[in-house]
Amino acid sequence: MQCFIVVNAGSSSLKLAILEEEKQLAGFSAEHLNSKESKITAFVSPSYKDTKYIANLNYEESLRQIFEIIKAEKKEVLRRITAVGHRIVHGGEHFTQAVVVDKAVMEKIDALSHLAPLHNPNSLTAIKQCRRELPNIPNIAVFDTSFHHSLPAKSSTYPLPKAYRDAGIRKYGFHGTSVEFVADKAAKILRTRKESQSYNIIVCHLGSGASVTAVSGQKSVETSMGFSPLAGLMMSTRSGSVDPAIVSYAVENLGKSADEVLLDLNKNSGLKGMMQGAERSMVRLLEKKREGDQDAMLAVEMFVYRLAQYIAASAVAFQGCLDALVFTAGIGRNSAHIRRRCLEQLKPLISIEITNDLNAENGKTTNGVLSPLDVWPVCLVVESNEELAIAKKCDHVLSDL
Repeated sequence: MQCFIVVNAGSSSLKLAILEEEKQLAGFSAEHLNSKESKITAFVSPSYKDTKYIANLNYEESLRQIFEIIKAEKKEVLRRITAVGHRIVHGGEHFTQAVVVDKAVMEKIDALSHLAPLHNPNSLTAIKQCRRELPNIPNIAVFDTSFHHSLPAKSSTYPLPKAYRDAGIRKYGFHGTSVEFVADKAAKILRTRKESQSYNIIVCHLGSGASVTAVSGQKSVETSMGFSPLAGLMMSTRSGSVDPAIVSYAVENLGKSADEVLLDLNKNSGLKGMMQGAERSMVRLLEKKREGDQDAMLAVEMFVYRLAQYIAASAVAFQGCLDALVFTAGIGRNSAHIRRRCLEQLKPLISIEITNDLNAENGKTTNGVLSPLDVWPVCLVVESNEELAIAKKCDHVLSDL
């Protein structure tokens, strides 16, 4: 694998990594962007780690400062960069695989921004800044939606009038880059316990954004997110799936515009909404739950209940039996309580056995396996590596040029 820069522009943060031969040479994160608490953290070498607090940093300026550090500390590596890969949340129907960015690609990504308003505009800003910093290096867009183009029509099609369907209104699915990487890694772990050509795996990507995806034979066959990343599970600030009639009701009775309601559903709902905006960290909610906070107790149980619902619903997409339930991303990998409560909620329908000790240590000593030996289906904790996944896709695109 060649040398790549990988950029992941989130809703309020940005990550940049330099990878060569599947090894990360440097990493950067810009967090709490466009706020008084914004900061940049650089991991350039074992001896160089630095955090700068700079109020009201935006995406463009944070990237400019990151490239200043790279030019000063990793100048020799910069000469070996062959491409810059970007995670793009929504590719719509246009993009079924990673592509080299040109003017037409940027226009199509921009046209899809209303479907991923927290992400696509920030990714475009990142692409433009990277082109300014490295004008002779190609930028490659890797789309979260691409992995889900294998969804069968009965899953991806919404029961709407033809005019809506002709306008591209359908289920797209998200977190595809992470889910594909995690499912592939999970399959390799499963082969050490039971050999098979393909496996039926449900991946629970539980971070600030959350989704459940059924993967059969390394193809997405069902997923919880839909036309936009707002659908599906209850999330950190997103409501997940709710009755769409809420929008018109809130416009008529709460004095809000449709855009304001959508903003609330995206940024002020989910865990944050249940805690009146005070908390949205699952770690803190679990602390408050243990302290007896009633709002926190309800919020956590709602999160678990909806997670179990979508896992159970996803299982019907398989032709055979479930082989593994996989947890990934921040909450999925680190919260033994959420995993245990989810399995307890599922038990009447899907029985998946785990060992309490392995669950408590997040599977660190067993390659992520939480289930006892000779138990099937298996419960796994798998760490995602979106940066490496994106770099591999960039390598594939360049090899085809």
